[in-house]
Amino acid sequence: SKASATEGAGSETGTAPKNQLVDKEASLSPIDELDKESHELRNTLLSLPPAELSSGQIIDQATDTLVSLLSRYSDLNGTAGINQCGDVIAGKNPCDSSDQNNKKFPLNEEIVTSLVKLYLTSATGALRAKALMEAFVLPLVQEMNPVATKTNVAKQQKPASRSLTSLIVSLARDRPMECVDAVFVPPMIPPMTHATEDWEPTRFQCELISRVLRAGRDSLSLQAITQFVEKLVISDMDSRGMKWTDNTMPLLTTCLNRRPPLPGVVIARMADEIINVLSPHKCKSMEKNMKFATLFNALVTKYGPQLKSASK
Repeated sequence: SKASATEGAGSETGTAPKNQLVDKEASLSPIDELDKESHELRNTLLSLPPAELSSGQIIDQATDTLVSLLSRYSDLNGTAGINQCGDVIAGKNPCDSSDQNNKKFPLNEEIVTSLVKLYLTSATGALRAKALMEAFVLPLVQEMNPVATKTNVAKQQKPASRSLTSLIVSLARDRPMECVDAVFVPPMIPPMTHATEDWEPTRFQCELISRVLRAGRDSLSLQAITQFVEKLVISDMDSRGMKWTDNTMPLLTTCLNRRPPLPGVVIARMADEIINVLSPHKCKSMEKNMKFATLFNALVTKYGPQLKSASK
């Protein structure tokens, strides 16, 4: 009967599962509690239709919640806490089995822009600024490359929106070095999860960065461009550098045309890559490739003395 069932639930045996559940909830560490809150926010945002996700009320609520979470995460674990918050929001640390196969990034450009404006201030240190960009801005740029994402639905390539371009131009202006390391370099370099031969940046990713390089007064500083080129053109042959393709060569040319101060080892490495591209065992079509010719010309005209010093 219902009465006896209720009595049984109140007995020692019947209450054990409930007590165990309470004990489990009470035993959550502060960081686990934050992970739980972040996961709940992720699920809520994923459940909203795009139109509602872009509403002012949702953008404000999501931003306030994220700022609160980031503040508490960083109080507990510093920069690592920001990274952890980003991983949970992005679905990289699934809290249950239902999230294992859903790697969709739940934040749109409006929420990320609002978050950056509110959380990233002049008082924010370089490490925390970089961590914030890696966690919340970089995924928007990576989504422009279907090969680089782990979403279930392959996305059609499309150019960066005006809002995303505006966000990254402002970051490049205000936080140039952190922006290079967190947002510009990762999409250009093959991740360890992909073979280098079957992976390359997309045209629109390269065009987005090129646009920032040509943004006039708001463009990337020469010091930051130097850092960018150094990380694309690696001097260690065992490391992963940017593959020279029809998409990436115009970007590299744009960098050289700004005439950033480049160390001799970088100039020598680029010369080696040109020699490698023109070697007999490579595709002959590169010799007549206008994008390659333009890059070669920019290197010679802008850095001729350094090339002579390197005996190239």
